[in-house]
Amino acid sequence: MHPGPNNHQSHRLNAVLAEIDAASRSAGRAAPPRLIAVTKSVPPEVAHGLYLAGQRDFGENRLAELERKRAWFEAHGAADARWHFLGHLQRNKARRVLRLAQAIHSVDSLALIETLERISAEEGLRPAVFLELALTGEATKTGFDPQQLPAALEALFAARHLEPRGLMAMAALGGDDGATRTAAAQTFESLARIAARCADRPWGQGRPELSMGMSSDWPAALAAGSDWLRIGTALFAAEAPAPQAAPRTASPGGSA
Repeated sequence: MHPGPNNHQSHRLNAVLAEIDAASRSAGRAAPPRLIAVTKSVPPEVAHGLYLAGQRDFGENRLAELERKRAWFEAHGAADARWHFLGHLQRNKARRVLRLAQAIHSVDSLALIETLERISAEEGLRPAVFLELALTGEATKTGFDPQQLPAALEALFAARHLEPRGLMAMAALGGDDGATRTAAAQTFESLARIAARCADRPWGQGRPELSMGMSSDWPAALAAGSDWLRIGTALFAAEAPAPQAAPRTASPGGSA
């Protein structure tokens, strides 16, 4: 028998979900976006507290942490948790990630698409794939340039062992001032427009889903139509403020 969720973790999860639900109703959305709890900054037992509170989708940006947390979850009765890989994925680590994560949100090169397809065929897998776009002009961010997207889509939809799920983007890092919020909204709106232009493709869920929005900018992502919010700080900080006021965290990207 496992202990119940930590009261603080349960409270934070419920508070974040309530904020998302309220914002979704205000925006006239039929359903709120889904929440990925980004666990990169916390030990597995803390992340597991959210599982006990009802959370099922978790995200990691490094292979070592994904391996450690998934193993811990499975050893503690949480084998049905769904894992999303969010960071930059090196091709030589793709097989290990594919064996652990049901979805990869950071596919950023034609070579990686080819590697994922080959390994998925060998392993009998069909992971959900999001193509990452670089929309902010920051040299530190990976992703396809929008002009490269047609070739990326051709490669993705030619792959028989990958589920084309959607597109991912991150806003530029910065402060919590009005200019930063405006820039984030523009990034998310740009991704939504790009997705609309390729909506006639045979996406796995019938349309391209959007993976965008973190603790400090999720309201703008929700308003632009995000389907998946990647939130860590607002869930796990010891004394986290309300989600929309949370300080901007480091990108959920990174190296595997």
